Amino acid sequence: MIKIANYEGKLDSEISELMLSGNLSKVAEHKSLGQYGPFACADWIIPTLVTVHIVSPFFKSIVSELGKDAYAEIKAQFASFSGETKKKERIEPTLGLKKLERKFSHELSFSAKIFDNRTLKLMFPVGFTESEHVDAVACFFDFLRDLELGIVSLEAIGVELERVLPRRSIGVVYDPELMDLRWYDPMPPALREEIRKELQQKYT
Repeated sequence: MIKIANYEGKLDSEISELMLSGNLSKVAEHKSLGQYGPFACADWIIPTLVTVHIVSPFFKSIVSELGKDAYAEIKAQFASFSGETKKKERIEPTLGLKKLERKFSHELSFSAKIFDNRTLKLMFPVGFTESEHVDAVACFFDFLRDLELGIVSLEAIGVELERVLPRRSIGVVYDPELMDLRWYDPMPPALREEIRKELQQKYT
């Protein structure tokens, strides 16, 4: 199952067209959300205007229900959709003459439920081009497939599981030079340790 949600009608027509296309219409659902923001949280945690969440098991479900060719079709559709999102990116807000600096785009994000109740979240750097958006999504889908099949591990993209907090999402970004995903860990070590201790007290 794939869940698509958008705020304030962002890309409504594009999402509607996506939902009607081929095999994707059989495995996806769409939910329109209300007004966007304001959000009082760090840049990498702020919800995006459009979110695509993939529920596990993803690849095996698609193959068993729709056939082996459906995966490539769905991956290509979402990669193309990501490129369209970049082309229609809204103008970044400003405060007076000072532009609000942000590291990641707040237009679109992909996430996927993986093992141990963890979530893998793909974020797009602000400077990414349309083609880099397309490549990033294709790479993300292939990584999820290979992870589910046991071909790759989180460690292969640099994730240090002992440093990842329980019940927290794991951020990843696409590296155009490596043509692969890499772990993105924005949390300062001191803050991570403080949160870890609080969680241990809460759940023990």
